[in-house]
Amino acid sequence: MGKTENVDWDKFKVNIDNVFDEHWHEASNDINVLWDIWKAKVNYAADMVMKKVPFVNNYRNFWDKPLDRKLKSRRDANRLQRLHNRTRNHDSQLGTHISGVYKKRKLALHEAIKRKEFDRKVKCLTVKGIATNKIVNFLETAPEVRKKVLTPVELSIPTIRTILSRMMRT
Repeated sequence: MGKTENVDWDKFKVNIDNVFDEHWHEASNDINVLWDIWKAKVNYAADMVMKKVPFVNNYRNFWDKPLDRKLKSRRDANRLQRLHNRTRNHDSQLGTHISGVYKKRKLALHEAIKRKEFDRKVKCLTVKGIATNKIVNFLETAPEVRKKVLTPVELSIPTIRTILSRMMRT
């Protein structure tokens, strides 16, 4: 996949002219073969002028080492809980304690992920300049937000963070 911004379209036209000669369509009488040839030639011409966009394995760009540690900690507690429940009575005091540890770690991971996602969204809104007065006014008057505002104090010029946090609480 390539980026179409900053593409030199004149260079692309020259590449297309160089790739396709007068007799390119005489290579075969089969329409499927001709389609494959045409597609390969256009892709080749495009590859010459377009920048490659690297494939991102981790689409969650907020994920970091502390979240990895929390995830590993939760997985370890889950394994210990499953091992204990398989071999011993899960209603025992130790089983209850292990289950409680697992639930705490699971909740901590869930809250940390939500916090990171929220911070990334707020950063994205403010960095890209979307957080202007117009969007604040829109969010203030949006029916979903209006229903959730309970007191006049909350109506006093909220920031994007407070508006989004109110929306995320529901």
